[in-house]
Amino acid sequence: MVLWFPAFTNLIGVDEYYGKTEYNNNSDLTDLGIWDEDFMQFFAHTLDTFSRPFVASLFTVSSHIL
Repeated sequence: MVLWFPAFTNLIGVDEYYGKTEYNNNSDLTDLGIWDEDFMQFFAHTLDTFSRPFVASLFTVSSHIL
């Protein structure tokens, strides 16, 4: 897991960060991060709870275009 990423996003002004701690399901972890499909479903559900308008970004462990 990239442990510095939450600190980096905070430093650049990101208000909310969702990663391993927020996902809270270690069975979906790989050495690089959380399986994309599982985390994307969590991320989509989380976005549905936000007031609009907002900006969101998703960083995945895949190194290819789906």
